[in-house]
Amino acid sequence: MVMQMRTKRFGIAMAMGILAFMPIALMFNPQATAVTVRPTLPILETFTVTLENAKLNQEKSAPPPSAVVTVKVLVTNTGMEEKKDVLLRITLENAKGEAVAENSMLVYVPHLKTNAYTIHLMTREGGDLNVHAEVVSKGRAAVTEPTTMNISIFELLN
Repeated sequence: MVMQMRTKRFGIAMAMGILAFMPIALMFNPQATAVTVRPTLPILETFTVTLENAKLNQEKSAPPPSAVVTVKVLVTNTGMEEKKDVLLRITLENAKGEAVAENSMLVYVPHLKTNAYTIHLMTREGGDLNVHAEVVSKGRAAVTEPTTMNISIFELLN
C-alpha cells in the first residue's frame, strides 16, 4: 500500500514537472510555436473543386494598408443526388500556413452540374500567399491544390 502511494506520488510529480517544463521549452524553440496543424478530412468524392483563377483586384475597394484578392471557383456535383447545401470555403494563407483571410458560405450545386462562384478576400498581409478552395460535407472535403500569388507592399498601399 505504501509502495503504491509512493509510485502514485512519483507519477504525479513527473507529470507536473513535464507540464511545467513544456512552456519553457517552447519559448526557446520559436519554430515549435509557429507550426499550425491543418486537420486532414477524408476525400469527398462526390464533388470536384477547381480554382479557376486567383488575382489581385485592380479596383481599389479596400482601405490601405490592404488588398483585395478575387477568387473564381468552379464546383461540380458529380455524385450527390440529394438536394443539400454544402460548405464552400476559400482560404488565403501566409507562408507559415496561417489563414490571413477566409470566406465560407453554404452553396447548392444540382447533381451533375457545375456552378461558378466569385469570392473577394481582403488581406492586410503581403508576400507569398496560398489560396485554397474546398467543399465540405459530412466531415469530408474536396480540396484544390494551393495557388500561390505574391502581393507586394506597394499593392497593399495603393
